Amino acid sequence: MTNPYAPPGNFEEGDEPSRREVRRFYETTTTTIVILQIVSFGLYAVYWFYQHWAVQKRTRRLEIYPWARAFFAIFFVHRLFELIRNGARSSGMSRPWDARSQATLYVVLVLAARISGQIGSDQLAALVVSVGLTAASAMPLVAAQRVANLANHRVPRNHEREYESEHEEPGEGEDDD
Repeated sequence: MTNPYAPPGNFEEGDEPSRREVRRFYETTTTTIVILQIVSFGLYAVYWFYQHWAVQKRTRRLEIYPWARAFFAIFFVHRLFELIRNGARSSGMSRPWDARSQATLYVVLVLAARISGQIGSDQLAALVVSVGLTAASAMPLVAAQRVANLANHRVPRNHEREYESEHEEPGEGEDDD
């Protein structure tokens, strides 16, 4: 019996694919993002960013604090979306995705949701607008997650070798004669 709540690409025991799976991004369904973003009034985004940054820390061996990047997501969303776009390109995804505009849209929607809750004399109208903008902020996350999920399923076999050569410091790996 399969787990209906498992993220795409999860395999039951004994069902594992023959080649080793390499996950470069957090994987979840886009439906989960939309529902939890709305139900949690935007708090799910903090968890979503934390999970993505935790995977980046682990796979890229970065010296970062995923919780801080999640909490201050509006300052790091452009970098994360850029990593997702570049990961998708390196895994052979040819479909273009404008990471920069999606990240900017996320920042604008989050800031507008926060500001709209504070402005106006009609509290109910301000609340409705704020909740609507918070729900809309799920859309850039959904776009990024679709690309991340596709990139995870198209990871080349030589990912480790590719990664090491991409992230070598100048002069590293060269033999001194």
